Amino acid sequence: MRGGTPKQSSFYVLLWIAAVAMALAGCSKDKNENPSLTAEPESISAAVAAGSYSIAVTSNMEWTATVNSEAAAWCTLTNASASGSGTITVNIAENPRLEIRTATVAITSGVLVSTVTVTQAAPYLTAEPENISAAAEAGSYSIAVTSSTEWTATVNGEVAAWCTLSNATGTGDGTVMVNVEFYAEIGNRTATVTLTAGTLSSTVTVTQQRDTPPYAASAQTWVFGEQTWSDVIHVSPACSKTSFIDSYTDPHCRNYTATDGKTCYYYNWPYVDENKDEMCPYPWRMPSRSDFETLISNTNSSTLISEWGYGGSVSGGYVDYANRASYWSSTENGTNGGYNFSNSSTGGMGVYYTSKNYGLQVRCIRDN
Repeated sequence: MRGGTPKQSSFYVLLWIAAVAMALAGCSKDKNENPSLTAEPESISAAVAAGSYSIAVTSNMEWTATVNSEAAAWCTLTNASASGSGTITVNIAENPRLEIRTATVAITSGVLVSTVTVTQAAPYLTAEPENISAAAEAGSYSIAVTSSTEWTATVNGEVAAWCTLSNATGTGDGTVMVNVEFYAEIGNRTATVTLTAGTLSSTVTVTQQRDTPPYAASAQTWVFGEQTWSDVIHVSPACSKTSFIDSYTDPHCRNYTATDGKTCYYYNWPYVDENKDEMCPYPWRMPSRSDFETLISNTNSSTLISEWGYGGSVSGGYVDYANRASYWSSTENGTNGGYNFSNSSTGGMGVYYTSKNYGLQVRCIRDN
């Protein structure tokens, strides 16, 4: 039937509106019957240093994220609420404590809850090796530092004169170089290297040891007047050569084993000048020209020959071992010369000018 009364038309319009409303209500009901909320990752491993980390939220609802109150001082959130999917930024402060700490991020939407555990590592500082055995000669040794933060290395003050550090500060992993000076005494000495990073610390013990004398002064000495003299040096700082190169400028040395089995060391003046601090370490020193002149005034040739004997000198590669003993002073004489003391089988002794390219022995002197 077409047409109809006005009342009938109104009825049909109302009926159509109701049907549409019911359909829309059914769709909304279907949508809200399956609310969802997920967060990834389920856990975050945070470094010791301050940093930011992301949580991906997937949802078809409105949601809000919070941090447990115990961790709120060091773990904060950015973009902590949204409708639908989104990304939360977790902001972590540096961990100053010597222990691992955790926080819980809770994302809630109605009755739905999803949690993410944040675990922050504790600061660390290690140094290896724990002990360094240093040779008596001057040298450098390394300490491997493993750290999560900035650190500084120091040496206990009373030994800082002979044990110093290079690369003594750093951030994260690094290497500290321990530099030790020449050690002249029989026995050992120790230093403590301390690495610190905030409240963290790690120590390394450095032990420098000498078992044999670096030169004969540690074994036999002579006193003439107010002077104490050593035997000739029997262990050179760096000489292992069996030949000798005459040179006015290049340091050179030679070792020589005589028929009596004694090994003697001969040096040109440039070698002596370059190595005298190691050849005669404190409290010993290289004798000066005036020291030898004082020696002459306090003794005589025959006494020195009977006490010191001979030891020779090198000239042109020839060692005059049996008839003469010559010893360098620390006093230079012009471009090509140095002063030396010499005593010979003919009974003469004195201080002479000697060419720097000669090979002479060394005795050390100590002030009484």
